[in-house]
Amino acid sequence: MLDFERSVVFVDKPPKISSHQVSEIVKRLLKQKKAGHLGTLDPNVTGLLIVTLNKSTKVFSFLKQQKEYIAIMHLHKDVDEEKLKEAFKNFTGKIIQVPPRRSAVKRVAREREIYKLSLIEKDGKDVLFDVECQAGTYIRKLCSDIGNYLKVGAHLVELRRIKQGKVTIEKAVKLQEIEDASYFYFNEGKEEMLSKILHPVEEIVDLKKIEVKEGFVQRIRNGLQIKKSWIKNCEDFDKDEVVALFSNKKLIGFAKTIFKKEELKNLEEE
Repeated sequence: MLDFERSVVFVDKPPKISSHQVSEIVKRLLKQKKAGHLGTLDPNVTGLLIVTLNKSTKVFSFLKQQKEYIAIMHLHKDVDEEKLKEAFKNFTGKIIQVPPRRSAVKRVAREREIYKLSLIEKDGKDVLFDVECQAGTYIRKLCSDIGNYLKVGAHLVELRRIKQGKVTIEKAVKLQEIEDASYFYFNEGKEEMLSKILHPVEEIVDLKKIEVKEGFVQRIRNGLQIKKSWIKNCEDFDKDEVVALFSNKKLIGFAKTIFKKEELKNLEEE
């Protein structure tokens, strides 16, 4: 039986449509009450868009996942490939970025991290590159800043997201595939196609995990602070880190730690 309440859909977003519109289309096709998305893509940007359904929409505020894109940048004047590689090296690591004027956030300088910035191909003034970056990084502004660094100017021509968190574009489906799967499920009772499109929300969680004993799940949901004796197993975590809470391999919520994992052994059993 399909679980629409705790599922997500990996959509290969087409151009000329907003992320909100994609979410609404998925919600309508799957006849669900609620849908959202993680990581907004501008209308002309294509690629991986994670659409959340019903209860899974609650994970939005806890997952700040890194992204990977393939982009085409146009240089306003040609530059030597070695100078371009030097610029890419300069913009790898922690950078300061001011959001572009047409952004939905306040235009103040923010620190962001570029994990990888690599040249794939250069054809005259057109540059194809791969970038892995922290959530909230503006690739359009990155291209502009690189152009300014090179003193030639540059702008983004095309952008495609190929990875978000641990989900890759290979898992994404076209809207037409969702429509076809929906037809076979709701009209003919065949769930094979749709079962491959719906993914459990647990697949997108890439935070450190704490496994909680089943008997204490409701107490946690009631807002009680987690005690040492309630923990079945856990990964290494630091103080003030947001972690995912699991029980029987199911996501039950999120928590912020108040000490490091290594300090657990010093706590008394309750």
